[in-house]
Amino acid sequence: MRWLSCLMVVLGLPCWSCGGNPQVKAELNIPIDSVKWWAEKIGERLYDISASATGLKEHQALFNKISIEKKDGKKMVKDMAHDMVKMLQRKQEAVSKLVKKAEEIYLGHKFDNNLESDYYNAKKINNYVTKPVRNEVQNVTGEREDVNQLKEDNQVLELEPNAQFNFIPVNLTTSTVHVPTNVYDQSAEVINGAEWSKHLDDMFQDNYKNDTTLTWQYFGSKTGLFRTYPGMKWQQDGVDLYDCRLRGWYIQAATSPKDIIIALDISGSMKGLRTEIAAYTVKKILNTLSDNDYFNVIMFNDEPKFLDPCNNDTLIQATTEKKNRAIKRLYELKKDHELTKNMANMDKALNESFLLLKRMNRTGYGTQCNQAIMIITDVAVDNYRDTFKEYNWPDKNKRVFTYLIGREIGSTKQMQWMACANKGNFTHIATLADVQEKVQKYVHVLGRPLVIKRKRSSTWTSVYFDAAGLRLMTSVSQPVFDLRNETANQGNLLGVMGTDVPIKELKKMTPQYKFGVNGYPFVVTNNGFVLFHPNFRPTYKNHKNEYVVRDNYNMVDLAHVEMKNSLATENGTIDYNKMKLRNDMIDKKTDFLSMTVTTLYDNMMRAYIRDGDYYYTYLNGTPFTLGISLWNKFGKYKAVNSLKDNKIDMNILNNKNMKIASWNYCNWNTTEQAIAIENGRLDVLKSYIEMRNNGDPKFNHSCNVELMDNLIGDILATQGSQSIWMSDNNSDDARRNGVELVFLGTGNGLTRFFKIEEGNLTDESFVQGKDNTIEELYYKRASMIPKNSFAFSLPFHASEFYKAKYLYNATEEPMVTAVTGIFKETVNTVEQKQEVMVAALGMQWKYAKLNSLITDIITRGKCKRSENFTESVLVSSGASFPPGEIKQFSDNLNPYTNDSSGINKYTSIKPYYKNKTVTKYFDCDIGCFNDTAESPMACFLLDEDGFIVFSHINLLGHFFGNEHPLVMQEFVNQGIYEKITVWDHQAMCTETQSAGAFASRLLDPIKYYTIATLALFQQVAIMIAEFNIFSWWSDLKAYAQSNVTSSNTTMVVTGTYPCVQKINTYKLTNDPDKLPKSKGIKCPQLDCIKTYSIHRVPHTNLVLLALPAGSECSCQGENVPNEDMLKPKEYKYTPEDECKKQKNLRHRRRPPQRGGP
Repeated sequence: MRWLSCLMVVLGLPCWSCGGNPQVKAELNIPIDSVKWWAEKIGERLYDISASATGLKEHQALFNKISIEKKDGKKMVKDMAHDMVKMLQRKQEAVSKLVKKAEEIYLGHKFDNNLESDYYNAKKINNYVTKPVRNEVQNVTGEREDVNQLKEDNQVLELEPNAQFNFIPVNLTTSTVHVPTNVYDQSAEVINGAEWSKHLDDMFQDNYKNDTTLTWQYFGSKTGLFRTYPGMKWQQDGVDLYDCRLRGWYIQAATSPKDIIIALDISGSMKGLRTEIAAYTVKKILNTLSDNDYFNVIMFNDEPKFLDPCNNDTLIQATTEKKNRAIKRLYELKKDHELTKNMANMDKALNESFLLLKRMNRTGYGTQCNQAIMIITDVAVDNYRDTFKEYNWPDKNKRVFTYLIGREIGSTKQMQWMACANKGNFTHIATLADVQEKVQKYVHVLGRPLVIKRKRSSTWTSVYFDAAGLRLMTSVSQPVFDLRNETANQGNLLGVMGTDVPIKELKKMTPQYKFGVNGYPFVVTNNGFVLFHPNFRPTYKNHKNEYVVRDNYNMVDLAHVEMKNSLATENGTIDYNKMKLRNDMIDKKTDFLSMTVTTLYDNMMRAYIRDGDYYYTYLNGTPFTLGISLWNKFGKYKAVNSLKDNKIDMNILNNKNMKIASWNYCNWNTTEQAIAIENGRLDVLKSYIEMRNNGDPKFNHSCNVELMDNLIGDILATQGSQSIWMSDNNSDDARRNGVELVFLGTGNGLTRFFKIEEGNLTDESFVQGKDNTIEELYYKRASMIPKNSFAFSLPFHASEFYKAKYLYNATEEPMVTAVTGIFKETVNTVEQKQEVMVAALGMQWKYAKLNSLITDIITRGKCKRSENFTESVLVSSGASFPPGEIKQFSDNLNPYTNDSSGINKYTSIKPYYKNKTVTKYFDCDIGCFNDTAESPMACFLLDEDGFIVFSHINLLGHFFGNEHPLVMQEFVNQGIYEKITVWDHQAMCTETQSAGAFASRLLDPIKYYTIATLALFQQVAIMIAEFNIFSWWSDLKAYAQSNVTSSNTTMVVTGTYPCVQKINTYKLTNDPDKLPKSKGIKCPQLDCIKTYSIHRVPHTNLVLLALPAGSECSCQGENVPNEDMLKPKEYKYTPEDECKKQKNLRHRRRPPQRGGP
């Protein structure tokens, strides 16, 4: 009958006696009942230890007096939006005052070519050079000492670190001036600009006094002069490439949104340096465009054709991604010598350009505002009057800009006429160094209608990193006009005035405690790009382990961070039309919806699928819309502490084992108070309690009273925590089981902790940081497990501790973190009762103790069970039992047995009974010896995401699927673990290069440097234009290395690039029908059955898995990965998919029009 047993295994039925079949070889027979009992026993012991050490029941009682209130999401989002708008309006008003002041000052200024002005040049402040100087006292011995001397042309300016400016040294009494490297800082234009604009300092200071949340205030002149308040020393790394006229805040304020067609001559005459200049000109034009602009590039010789075949006959939104794609495509064509062929037919190119703009106007696509055609060529043989007459006259609503390329040129008459006849501008670009300065002239020409019509409004930018302090910002800016009567028709733009708004200031209007665990605020722009969002990742760690700014970081779409499960197709493409939340927010609607999204956390190694309620409304006077998300599970209600008017005893703060979150409790913005907050936030709480007790009204309008009172309420409610943890029972049990630290975090930002033993902890990171409670990983994990359960976890690199221990005699060992939630249930509601998570309670203990505890349970010869049961005593000595069977039995006892048919086969023998508590030891026929090579069976504890919490020390913290991919795939097939796939549109992929290229440089240096020398003459002009010798030399090396071949195939990482990655994570099922499960997996290659038994561990986030150890049946099944199952994988778009993605138009809302042609 063995064949029948084996058939049962193949069919997925538990059978453990088919090992002898010569056709299908089964592995070790795993004792199902034993594994089940182990899981129950492990759960019991883990819960008892964790609940005792943390004082779970006692802490649950501490929060009994807290009341519960329902949140009103619609009111929350409207109130927060109101606060945000008030704050943003103050910034706009500050800029408006500066604009008015600047225009008044300029009316009284007369340009003087011989003017001298001693202004603070930000690049020439406090720069010293070290020089050796002979000491007069020591000159007998000839000894020298070094002294610092101020560099020539430098000035001394007193600077002090200021918390409001990210602790950058500043001077609050004056402003400083930055001048671009390619602009002479002593020219008459710069001197005059510095002279009249210095009178803005009084208004700068008045604005700051009236609103101390203001950060940088600045004026950018059309000459490139950039005046900044407060004064600072310009920080630069290498060659300074900053030019305020190329920044988004300047260009967007100086012009209205625009549609740009670039007509690029690629005929045979455009060879050599002319091709370089032309391509660089296209690049610089595209870099002046923002996400509110549209463009396309039409190349022409004898026939016109679009640069990007995927974007024929349309306009392209000027996102960073699409601009970079166009630039990359252009340089690839140039490299492959696909340019500079045949004769130029500019007439056809102009026809195609005008027809494209006409079609876009008819369909309503593009900006429907400023429109321009930019012609880049080396010659024009005609003025194409008939073409302009047909398409552009008499309205002339499409401006034409002409760029004549090269040193050796003929007549410029035709090019000048085309530009002037169509309200544009003619520019001659002779060298690469001319490009940047001359390209940006078109910005002021397009801005003339704004000046002439006096069309002024505030312009807001997308998120960006501040050049001075590397903080995330948005900026508000306004154009500054020349109001003199004699220039009224010239449309003379003086420059742009602006101020920065740190994103952290916006976040202060949306305090995290209001949302609860896994809730959050976010803001999007009129283009659907996020201004801030918890899943927004503007920086990343590169291949050198350095944090750097991510490409395209300022154009991350809401659909890429709020990943609705049905939103992405199999190739990761987003269907923007399916996302109601995104489209509603873009359209400035006020509404509510519920949505299920997938969120990655813990270094994107874990995921959870979350049901959320979303509320959103627009921010009046801005292009932004605010949204908030409340978790359905714990976000609908909030816990409230009522302090009434009772005075608070200051002694409640006298506890060194207490800290509060780094949140914004009070708006005290002086530098001293900000530093005090940074150094010790308890000082803020003390000041608040003093004001509250003394009836000082300041605490009411300067502090978040609700948050402060709830925080104080938490402190009062948990005063007994220390006593609970220090009690003999709890502390002794914790000490005995290797617990080092116990802690409590509340939803209002309070953290308490207690060291079981005095001295340093194995892991000090928790005490040193992790004080933001509901934002921390431990708090989130506690919220995701059932009530009265603990979530256990190890660091992902836990096995490295033991490697270090054995290789280097290191003493550290991994720490296990166990956390649970404390919940308060709603009462007296007509709705179904819900719970509010008021705190997370947890502990950290040594893995060695956990290992000992579990091993003691699952190891043969140490199978213990102690409980009240009726003992069965044999009275007839003549009874016989099968060999190897246990000779005592009761219905309350679950003995180990190899036979899966269980205990029912035993013959009942009449016993006499005696009730008492006893400990029985049973000899297990089989057990788990994870650290013993001879063990027939291996046991694993896996957490809810598939990571190993208990096993052989070499596997700790690893993802189980990377060790046993066949078994993990079986778990997915059986529904035990669910595979969750997310498409990461913020990913950065690595570029690699053969290491042989580097090696060949050493083997054949003459060949390498010969190639480098040849590259020099092609690259030197671009290097001069870019002013970045380090970037140039890197490109030069790469060019030379790419021309040197080697047989060495070792690859090295040379860089990164934006990409889309597919990320797989795994989540344990909540379906009770899926577990426990004991099955066999058929391996067709080796003709064998791989067996397993998996069971839930009660009161935990764990499952216990038993597998045969040292398995001979280690085959890989079909579709089973043989690589890292969690490693993100780049999706390589096919050309067809790439074109579909490019043509997938995003819904957006045009910004307000401020002017036209």
